Amino acid sequence: MPYWIRDSEGRLVKINNPHETELELEVEVMETIPEDQHSQHAPEENLNAYRSMRDRMHPPHMSAPSCIVPPTETRPRSIRSWTDLQAEFLKKFFSTHRTNGLKRQISNFSAKENEKFYECWERYMEAINACPRHGFDTWLLVSYFYDGISSSMKQLLETMCGGDFMSKNPEEAMDFLSYC
Repeated sequence: MPYWIRDSEGRLVKINNPHETELELEVEVMETIPEDQHSQHAPEENLNAYRSMRDRMHPPHMSAPSCIVPPTETRPRSIRSWTDLQAEFLKKFFSTHRTNGLKRQISNFSAKENEKFYECWERYMEAINACPRHGFDTWLLVSYFYDGISSSMKQLLETMCGGDFMSKNPEEAMDFLSYC
């Protein structure tokens, strides 16, 4: 099932299978001073090259908080795989009660009065992205959105896609909506 996320420029991007994508960690490393003939620093003096992950996780200044905080509520060695980590994260930050509320928000979606089409779509995608384990199939997500928009928006959507929008397959419909 494809997932939709925002890229660095705020656009919605489709990810086909997030479980197979690589986890990318970005570590900001202090830039070194460019070497030139007037430089007094030798290349061996670049301390960033010798910093371990532990050094990067825990800054040397006492006033700076630790960047990575391991969970303290879990038993030692209880998280052995990526799936275990995902399950613990979702259990902690997306309780069943919260998930059910967000799922209701998705399934009962409706456009606000005087809301523009793209604003309506953005708000709907924010609701979907707020609930990572909603469990709805793509066709159901498209259907909830289509049922929640006004008749004038439906007419606009039909005109833009050049025909019967609901006859498109779900992935094409989501792609079409994301580019509108």
